[in-house]
Amino acid sequence: MTDFLFTNLMPLAFFFLLVFLTCGRPRCATLLTLLIAGAMVVANEVLLTLVHTPLMPEYLLVVGDLFRHFDIYWRTVHGFGWMVAGFFVILGFGMAVARREPERLPAGPLAMLLRGVGVGVLLGCGLLVLQSDSWSPIDPDDLPAAVRSQGVFGFFTRMLPGLNWPARHLISASPPAWHGPRPDILVIQSESLFDIETMPLEIPQETFKNIKKIRQESAWHGPLGVPAWGANTYRTEFSFLTGLPMAFVHPSGYHPYATLTRQPVHSLARALVGLGYRAIGITAAPATFLNTDPAWRNMGFSTIIGAEEFPESGRVAGYPSDRQLTERIVTILGQAEEPLFLFVTTMENHHHAPEQEHRFDNAWPGRLSEATGAVFAHYLGHADQADGMLGELTSFLRERGRPAVLVFYGDHPPPLLPLYRELNRTPTDTFFLIWSTPSAVTHREGKAEVWSLAASILATAGLPLDAHFRQVAALAARCGQGFATCRLTIDEKNRYREASLEGVFGILQQH
Repeated sequence: MTDFLFTNLMPLAFFFLLVFLTCGRPRCATLLTLLIAGAMVVANEVLLTLVHTPLMPEYLLVVGDLFRHFDIYWRTVHGFGWMVAGFFVILGFGMAVARREPERLPAGPLAMLLRGVGVGVLLGCGLLVLQSDSWSPIDPDDLPAAVRSQGVFGFFTRMLPGLNWPARHLISASPPAWHGPRPDILVIQSESLFDIETMPLEIPQETFKNIKKIRQESAWHGPLGVPAWGANTYRTEFSFLTGLPMAFVHPSGYHPYATLTRQPVHSLARALVGLGYRAIGITAAPATFLNTDPAWRNMGFSTIIGAEEFPESGRVAGYPSDRQLTERIVTILGQAEEPLFLFVTTMENHHHAPEQEHRFDNAWPGRLSEATGAVFAHYLGHADQADGMLGELTSFLRERGRPAVLVFYGDHPPPLLPLYRELNRTPTDTFFLIWSTPSAVTHREGKAEVWSLAASILATAGLPLDAHFRQVAALAARCGQGFATCRLTIDEKNRYREASLEGVFGILQQH
């Protein structure tokens, strides 16, 4: 209990002293400290509820998104507008009160110099404490448990050093020599799509008719372990593209597009470019959202198409629809002359409130309440568009006559909290399928982890694996269904981790 109180009160006391030395007004410093502390507690509870992960310092690096893309948060986070309004109302009230308070510290030149020195000493002491080993260890696979044991402020402070990801120099290895056929590779990361048939609920037979059909024709399909729940799509994207288990970069890599991709890194896109492919990324969110554009470019994509390049008409909840994305994919593939790697992330299935003007029939009497039935039916209506997208793309690729590999998977389960409460079940996996034309000779069914898919795609496409993805394939052979089901010693896991980090980020720069 003593350690818990110390690690939570110390950051607040530190912040109070910092503000007090700066402004010289104790009432102002107290009000601002309480405001920031309250905002952190509220944000932490919202994130734990909606995405099963706590407030992390990495959010500080993308706080500008709250203002640049306010409409996205407004649409996707229930009550977001009220939370922001409440914060600024309290802030305005506090500032009005503080302005009436006279400054309690001397304000002469020498006094200001001493106050500046005091601020510098405080910051230096804070850095020394953060770099010490006195903090409790963190289990990267159970961050909510770490928050419960260390407290909101202790945990947040403990994570601050992770913002300083060590600089590395990526040395691009020569790609494997290859002169054989190169099929187009199309990857669809479908927003919030999970296997509804795993839920204890009868759904209409026609639901996911294309997905059910294509699964049976796939080279491999099954449940997919993903490092996100309810949101945090970029974590699944990063893990898929790099072949890195997020456990290897947690917890400092919680927001990889803010901390890990500020320099060139190795990825599936970069490997395919080395084999003569053109790498194109398409996102249904704005290209600047959460640093996607610079992150993808640092992973090897030469062309990035964001939501701003799609017309407003035909969108769903402000995002380009799966229908619009399908049309753009078909156009790009139809015009391509060189082999393409096309990576597409959708947004239509993202959970948002049912349109008021549209009524939904509750097809599950006795199992779901009317309100929950309407929300779930709304989700199914949009998920059906993803099913149609898969059906249309596979038909197009068959008729096109060129070899192709299509990968289709969900990035995370949707935050359908009322549904999970009523059914007393919360999904943690999504699903995936790897399909090819000409049809695959062998068909496999079983679980995979999203970080292992890139190596499997290269193998399905008949392409050589470079040194990094050979390492990924070796790890997948032992732990491709999750680290909980494989047996690695601590030394073995550390060896895989170091080799994977070097394969993706390169060599640590020596300064």
